[in-house]
Amino acid sequence: SGRRHLRALTMKSMRSLFRRQWWIPLPSGALHITIRHWALILAWIVVTAFAYQTGRDIFFRLAYLILGVEVFSFFYAAYTISTFRLERKLITPRTQVGRMAEERFLVHNTGRLTKIWIEIRDESELKSHRVSRVLNALRAGVRWSWSVRTICRRRGRFRLGPITTISGDPFGLFVFERRLPD
Repeated sequence: SGRRHLRALTMKSMRSLFRRQWWIPLPSGALHITIRHWALILAWIVVTAFAYQTGRDIFFRLAYLILGVEVFSFFYAAYTISTFRLERKLITPRTQVGRMAEERFLVHNTGRLTKIWIEIRDESELKSHRVSRVLNALRAGVRWSWSVRTICRRRGRFRLGPITTISGDPFGLFVFERRLPD
């Protein structure tokens, strides 16, 4: 009974360990390590153990491939978020109830590679101010802009921003998050 209880506690703690989100803080944002990453690391450990036990070339090559995918994914995700620029221009700094508040946004892919996906998340206090979106297949060197117009329905002061950009690698192993200044 005691062993079974201990085993249940161990399994429960392992499940909570893998369900918990792993965020590593960075100077300009954070790095999220996904469950896929841990599964791939576990597969790499198993394949490497098979390689050393059997001495077969196929297992060594597979271990190198898994390790290469990990390294490529990390650097691609870091490159994607670091070579992305977003400019925010407030057209109407002050407005009245019933009138429009307008902002313009310009995104620029300054890198040499296509961005597979970038999420733009706005944390504005103004209700129904729809800035957040996901951009996909943003080619190298491309600039793209859009405007957001919102009818002001309440009196008061509202903070616009900050904006957080989120992007990752093609395999979904690493997700980088960068908070842009207001």
